[in-house]
Amino acid sequence: MNNIQEKIWSHDWFISLIIGIILFIMAQLNLLQPIEQALYDAHIRWFNRAAGDKVAVIAIDERSLAQLGDWPWSRTTLAQLIDLLSPQAQVIGTTLPFNHFQTERGLVYFDELVKFYTHSKLLNPLPKQLEQLNTFFKKLSELRTRQSNKQFIKDIDEFYRNSLFPHELADTLTTFEDKLQAIRIDLESDQQLATSFKAAGQVVLGMPFTLAQTNYEEPGPDLPNYITQYRLKNIRDQFEQYNLTPQPPTAINASSPLAIFSENTTGIGYFNAEQLTNPRQIPLVIKYNQAYFPSLPLLLAAKSLHLDNNQIEISLGKGIRLEKLTVKTEPSLQIRPFFYRHTPPPDSFVDVLTGRVPIQKYQGKIVLLGITVRHYTPFHSTPIGEIPSILVLAHTLRSLLNQDFFTIPQWATGLQISLLLLVTANVGLLLPHLRRRQALIMGLGLMGVLYLLYFSLLNQGLLVQLMHGILLVPCGYLALQIKQGIIAYQDAFRSHPDAVESNRLLGLAFQGQGQLDMAFEKFRLCPPDNAIMGLLYNLALDYERKRQWRRASAVYRYMLNHIPHFRDIEQRLERLNRLRKPRLSRGAINDWLSPEDNNDKPILGRYQIEKLLGKGAMGTVYLGKDSKLNRLVAIKTLPLSQEFEAEGLQEATIRFFREAAAAGRLKHPNIVSIYDAGEEQDLAFISMEFFKGGNLVPYTQSDNLLAIPAVVKIGVYIAEALDYAHSQGVVHRDIKPANIMYNPATDQIKMTDFGIARITDSNKTKTGIILGTPSYMSPEQLAGKSLDGRTDLFSLGVMLYQLLTGILPFQADSMATLMFKIANEPHPDIISIRPDIPPCLKQVVDIALQKNAQDRYQNGAQLAQALRDCGNLNED
Repeated sequence: MNNIQEKIWSHDWFISLIIGIILFIMAQLNLLQPIEQALYDAHIRWFNRAAGDKVAVIAIDERSLAQLGDWPWSRTTLAQLIDLLSPQAQVIGTTLPFNHFQTERGLVYFDELVKFYTHSKLLNPLPKQLEQLNTFFKKLSELRTRQSNKQFIKDIDEFYRNSLFPHELADTLTTFEDKLQAIRIDLESDQQLATSFKAAGQVVLGMPFTLAQTNYEEPGPDLPNYITQYRLKNIRDQFEQYNLTPQPPTAINASSPLAIFSENTTGIGYFNAEQLTNPRQIPLVIKYNQAYFPSLPLLLAAKSLHLDNNQIEISLGKGIRLEKLTVKTEPSLQIRPFFYRHTPPPDSFVDVLTGRVPIQKYQGKIVLLGITVRHYTPFHSTPIGEIPSILVLAHTLRSLLNQDFFTIPQWATGLQISLLLLVTANVGLLLPHLRRRQALIMGLGLMGVLYLLYFSLLNQGLLVQLMHGILLVPCGYLALQIKQGIIAYQDAFRSHPDAVESNRLLGLAFQGQGQLDMAFEKFRLCPPDNAIMGLLYNLALDYERKRQWRRASAVYRYMLNHIPHFRDIEQRLERLNRLRKPRLSRGAINDWLSPEDNNDKPILGRYQIEKLLGKGAMGTVYLGKDSKLNRLVAIKTLPLSQEFEAEGLQEATIRFFREAAAAGRLKHPNIVSIYDAGEEQDLAFISMEFFKGGNLVPYTQSDNLLAIPAVVKIGVYIAEALDYAHSQGVVHRDIKPANIMYNPATDQIKMTDFGIARITDSNKTKTGIILGTPSYMSPEQLAGKSLDGRTDLFSLGVMLYQLLTGILPFQADSMATLMFKIANEPHPDIISIRPDIPPCLKQVVDIALQKNAQDRYQNGAQLAQALRDCGNLNED
């Protein structure tokens, strides 16, 4: 069997096939996505298409803000533009938020005026009336100085001074009340904008839905009826009986526009600029609480064709139909829009409002209104550069109307496999038999053919990832050249007597130093005679002593391949096969590290296991002894084979050592020092400083709280350690009492598990599991956003709150509710739970627990100084 395996591995076609399969898997896992995206972007930049003039954009730009004031403006200003556009534009779409009321300052002053007028006693004798009217004139004068819209006040003033008071007092007051009512109507900006929406008749609003990052679906909050009326109803499920139809992206939350606006528009579509992480792939339909809602570009396209929501036909897993316009989407009802290089520039809001841009320009067009100032809206990376969200919407809408978008056809995978086999056969069977120059020319020609095929399909609107086939040509050719070089080198090296003796001596030296893998490599370079077999037999026994069953089995198999009946290797290999398991469970790990019957203490790397110290959610900690430096260490083990599937194990191992190296760079008195990292039996381990003491978990109980000064001092130590770690580019991501070691006798603090949280982060989030304790996570960490050191400061704020009160600031019965509270609800006032907490300490905790990272302390040094100032801990 082993001879057959060696013969297979020696064939060029097998090496080419293995490389092709690896590249194909990498393509399916999107590991080649950066190269594919570069080709995709290059195609869009090289091949221009006509954008058409159906879509126009009006931008709230820098010049508009300079002339009309900072954003947000009064909605009266927006209403003026809508009134101008409504006779001309076919459809008006906007991404501006309308989920909160807007109260004009003038309306507040106006209500004071009305209150005064209502409570005055105008029916009293005339002198009192005159006295009250004089007071009223004084209020008018005061209102004139505070109210920006002075024309209304001037009209009232002139009316009263020209009236025939007191002879016609009744008629005068009646007219005055009518004018007050007119002023109030003009000051209610929300009502004005809603009236403009209704009068326009074709206004469509964008509504932010929060899309789920995983396949885990949990029902979101119910939407009001004025939103659910806009859901899609014409849904066709081609596999409804078996529930096999691919579904569009699922949303877990939504931010609804106010009813006053929603009820006066003709449609509401999904658009979330903050979550538009990939503008090259836009969903046209989303799913929320078993209902389907259109995206904003799809709804605008439908409205431009005079269709309502009921006339949008959705075929799940297939596409969308807008009467005569058929949109062939991907199975998840997404498209990849074309980004046009030459499009009309957006018109400035202020130019349209003041008439510098003629309003007739928008006759019969779809008009999009949005912000293009970077400070107020996200910019997104596209093939034509970074552009704001409103322009991404414009390009998507143009792509829909022009049918210029890209989709992945259902036969894409079949074409990829066919090309993979074709290129594999070419590289593995043909190229090795050609001369080097001929092979190079043929390889370049094959790559050129694949490039032409890729771009030809793109011109037809079909996206088929061919990068794995293109890369197979140079990678396969290079691998075969390396293989030939290695074989030639090994043959020459093994035949030289001096080289044989050198490898034998080097192998013995490595074995004596405990570097068994290096010893095996050297012994394999020697001729497999009885003398070398004896050395390999002893090497396999060393592997067995270190409980490295797989490596011992590899040595025995190598020996069987050359001398099948050497000593008792067949029996030993059979015994090892019974001991080996595909993956280690937690129980197997404990058995593996437990002493044998002869009381020999197990060895992990170069460390001798002394005893078990404790178990945690991510691994087990042992007390070990460094055989080289003769010191006690704490060894934390992480069973990578249990935490990760087989296909992600190698990547996780690489990430483990990378994160361990980053944590090992940290040298701080309040951070546990990392000494070493290694791996055995798919069991990764980190050796670190042994600290006498326990963690802070016992001191989070309400009946065992530390004194306030002690908590403040602990907070200072942790904040300073975090400040140092963040300056070194390391974010902890899992600050909680269990990861803070504390020795009350020496008043020492040590932080542990730097970098460990990130190691399993990608694997956990793929399955919808939140790593660590969600109660201590920041809002941005729960949302899956990019993190910096401020997330650790939020977690520290949660921990300080718990150490001071004995309870967590955010508690809930379910994960979804807990996440919602952390992201949206304020924490309970800490003084209401523990009245003896100083106000300054309450302020420190409140700032640390701000939802927005910009509102928190920006670094650990600021938080540490705030705690010192509160606890009078400043050093002389």
